[in-house]
Amino acid sequence: MAAADARSRVVLTPPEAAAAPTDEMLDAERDLARPTPLGAYLRFCRAELLPSFEKADRKALADQRRHRALVRWIAFAGTGAVLFALAQSAVQGRVESPLPFVLLLIEGTAVVLTGLLVAAGLFSYRQQKWLLGRYRAERLRLLKFKFLVDPRTWMPPGAGEPDWRQRFGREIAEIGALRQEDLTAMSQRGEIPALPSPTACAGIAAERLSELVAYYDERRLGVQVAYFRRAAEGATPKPFQSSRLVPTVFFLSVLGVLIHLALEIASLDPRKGFLGVVGLGSIALAAMLPALWKGFRAYRSANELPRNASRSVARHASLTQISGRLREARDAITVFTDLAFSEYILASDQQEWLRLMLGAKWYG
Repeated sequence: MAAADARSRVVLTPPEAAAAPTDEMLDAERDLARPTPLGAYLRFCRAELLPSFEKADRKALADQRRHRALVRWIAFAGTGAVLFALAQSAVQGRVESPLPFVLLLIEGTAVVLTGLLVAAGLFSYRQQKWLLGRYRAERLRLLKFKFLVDPRTWMPPGAGEPDWRQRFGREIAEIGALRQEDLTAMSQRGEIPALPSPTACAGIAAERLSELVAYYDERRLGVQVAYFRRAAEGATPKPFQSSRLVPTVFFLSVLGVLIHLALEIASLDPRKGFLGVVGLGSIALAAMLPALWKGFRAYRSANELPRNASRSVARHASLTQISGRLREARDAITVFTDLAFSEYILASDQQEWLRLMLGAKWYG
């Protein structure tokens, strides 16, 4: 192949404006049908990589759904047990009806249900199974683009580079062999960008380079920039972004205790009159607020939202900058360097995600 013209300029569509698919692993027929080395590479990935990815992805999604359902039910049942206990205590001796017994029965049911769900979470290791499946799937996704952005993949036959297909197959097998006990060691791996060599870039023609970058911009950057933008915007609802929310919940709970204490010091009967109702309500508020807050946090943790919001903002900014640099790229070495940094950012994000999730308790 002829060397890339140093004056040529890669023209890109802004990634957020492109009609990008929702998953980079599923290529359009028009891309698979390309009569170029890129088309041959994509057909190879569909045959050799996609089945392994889909298997890992399906398993991860199934385990994730079960894990989220488990955490949500624990949040509901545990919070309900506390609230019904408070309600039962509040009406005990004040209401001449079966209501206290009914509340006690519901409270006991909620406690038993919470215990069973917690035991299920402790012994099923659903979170670890989900993490393993998701990590496998995302490493396979990275593998597709690791070879795509490696200029050695596109070197002409006979250029001295060993067949990359053998390395590709070995890495698929290594990812498939990962076990739960390997996750901690994998989370401690450091990612470094695999920078291209001028020799490998020298034989790539300008038209092949433009085709590769246009595909990468649409199918990789377009999807990832849009994904991180959605994650950053939707991860934390606006009412819960304030840093004052946690201390507010705490001090309201303390205030309830203080009101109850003041009424007790005044020697008022908590079962008589309006002030008695206030005293009872204040101590109930003091107990309910922490329980409600913990239940809310456990519910939100089922979606990993608090842990991943800031990470998504940072990755969105980084990939947007990479996209802008690619639109200004003029030669093969610059293009492949920017592509390598893009994959380095995404691989590092995967490692950071794994470290965060391994350090998080499954129950929030």
